[in-house]
Amino acid sequence: MERRAAEAERTREEEARRRTQEVRLELARELHDVTSHTVAVIALHAGVAAEAVERAGGPEEARKALAVIRTASRQALAEMKGVLGVLRDAPPPGTAQLAALAEAAAIPVRLDVVGPERPLPPAVDLTVYRVVQEALTNTMRHGGASRATVRVRYDEHGVHVRVDDDGTGRAAAPDGAAGHGLAGMAERVAAVGGRLSVGDGPEGGFRVAVTLPT
Repeated sequence: MERRAAEAERTREEEARRRTQEVRLELARELHDVTSHTVAVIALHAGVAAEAVERAGGPEEARKALAVIRTASRQALAEMKGVLGVLRDAPPPGTAQLAALAEAAAIPVRLDVVGPERPLPPAVDLTVYRVVQEALTNTMRHGGASRATVRVRYDEHGVHVRVDDDGTGRAAAPDGAAGHGLAGMAERVAAVGGRLSVGDGPEGGFRVAVTLPT
């Protein structure tokens, strides 16, 4: 019975990895065939328009705006190529990459891991990484924080993730930008049967807390 249970668990994990890979490849195809093409067209026409405005001696504001559009679209294409490479080739990130994620942040981030670490189901492992990534992104872009703490706690029921910062939270986000990120985070957490809570931290700042079953 133990061998059958272990084999069934391995089969479920392999199937989850296969489905994840299929989704990543489909996303890569969509990005390449649709989004990349659209951005390339924007870059091309921005360049043509900039040259036309230059020849006609058009207003300085138009030249500057078109230059910004052309530069931004080219940068977006370059970044998209990197994303495509990750989707097609690299294994999905997980808890093993949290230390590197914390070290790469623009502010000091302390990572605390509590409880006996263990391998997580692939979907849960990826969700932990994405939650921390999105929380730190919001902290750096919108929260006005100077530091953050990531706490990952394992117990017999699942894994608990908490990200605290000393910033101002969503209130500082322009046009609800942080709120969109939190909405996507909530969808990702719900997809694996988890729970998400966000709000003011007990000592100020902002807190994102997630519980994911394993």
